[in-house]
Amino acid sequence: MRLRTIHKALIISYVALYSVSVIIILKLGYPLWIALVWNLLTFIGADFPVDFTIPDLSNPFAYLSNIFGVIGNLILVILLTSFFYQLLSKINIREEVVKNKVKKLRNHIIVTPANSIAFEMAQELKRNKIEFVVLDSSKKNVENYINEKMLALVGESTNALSLESAGIGRASALILLNDESIKNALAAITAKRINKKIRIASRIKRFDELAKMKRIGINYLIMPEIAVGDEISSFILKHVRS
Repeated sequence: MRLRTIHKALIISYVALYSVSVIIILKLGYPLWIALVWNLLTFIGADFPVDFTIPDLSNPFAYLSNIFGVIGNLILVILLTSFFYQLLSKINIREEVVKNKVKKLRNHIIVTPANSIAFEMAQELKRNKIEFVVLDSSKKNVENYINEKMLALVGESTNALSLESAGIGRASALILLNDESIKNALAAITAKRINKKIRIASRIKRFDELAKMKRIGINYLIMPEIAVGDEISSFILKHVRS
């Protein structure tokens, strides 16, 4: 917001200086077209291409007009530089590179969202050289995965466009790890509409959700709490027996 205000102030200053400079040249007795064009070229930092008598810079008013042109040219450079950097800031080059890589994937796995379970899974997939994409609504989370040399995109698992950007139509499997089962269900329905052959694994929180999630077309269901319990039980049994 502050930058926009600065831009507005610079543009107003530029227009005001140009207008005053044109009036000065007109007052010196030059035609309107010369006043307009000469000042325009001065304000953009260019030399006039046509050989004709320009305002005599020995005249203090003409000299003042020339100074205004130099200031205006500086303002223009500042504005263009600022707009250029603003444009660059909106284009995340790394994200564009990731998008291009994702477009080339076939039979890959989509993991969403980028929580702690997803990270462990992504590490395992990476170690086994299995192609995958992580989809998450948090830009910060996505950048963390990209920093780890993994493919990740910003998007919602329930949004068809986000799934399509992750290549759901070409993917072999979708792993849904949302805490909310309803969100996983909606994501599964959306994915099936795009790719009926996609294999889906989903996290659930309660046993009574099994039948409903199966009907949606989810192929594999897991409760992380039970999985952790099984692992701990196995460890205890092994420890006791030893």
